[in-house]
Amino acid sequence: MGRGRGITAPPHTIHDGAPAGPGNRPTPSLLTEVRERGCGGVWSLSPRRADFHYEAYRVLAEDRFVIPLFESPRPDRWSSYSYALIDDRGTLLGELESPGRGDSSPIPGEHYAVVTDPARGRAYHVNRSGLYMWDADGRLLARLPTTEKAYKGLRHLKPMACAPDGTLILIRPEHGLMLDIEIPDDLADLGPVVAEALADHNRRRNRLKKEWKPIDWRWVEDEAPLAHL
Repeated sequence: MGRGRGITAPPHTIHDGAPAGPGNRPTPSLLTEVRERGCGGVWSLSPRRADFHYEAYRVLAEDRFVIPLFESPRPDRWSSYSYALIDDRGTLLGELESPGRGDSSPIPGEHYAVVTDPARGRAYHVNRSGLYMWDADGRLLARLPTTEKAYKGLRHLKPMACAPDGTLILIRPEHGLMLDIEIPDDLADLGPVVAEALADHNRRRNRLKKEWKPIDWRWVEDEAPLAHL
């Protein structure tokens, strides 16, 4: 329910043996810890900017989670944010090494998401500045910058998920097209693998465009059978 009278604690969320809610929440809060430990840079204390919000968390390992935190519901590229790492008790362990603010920020284009491969303890993020890959401790393992021609196509893609075999799945939302990238075991091969996947994606997209002639990038099949419910 909303704010005010009648707020009830959700029965499926337990803290200290009772439903979590008003009067029964972990302290200090995750946001307080992130801000006090300086994760994500300097967080504004202005009431105007204190309306924090969470993005969807991701499981990074059996006892480890990533929670993206952003300073404001309407952040800009200079706003503070953190991809916080917590354990299965809610303890703040640290954060993924930040891509940065300004031109490296995930906020332009709303590239907020992180996806994870729990079996291999890896996390991925894609924004207009490039592709980022971390280990389960938050250390940056690889960065492929979109300033390099081979990776320029990453600017238009967003991460969706990781398949059970570790394949990274990206999507270009305005085209409704997905791209699968099979992550190599040897990270020295990551750049060439991603570059070839992007080039192949462009070739296949151009073939589809000629064949289907999408209208405003809507893929239409006039002869598809209709099923009446």
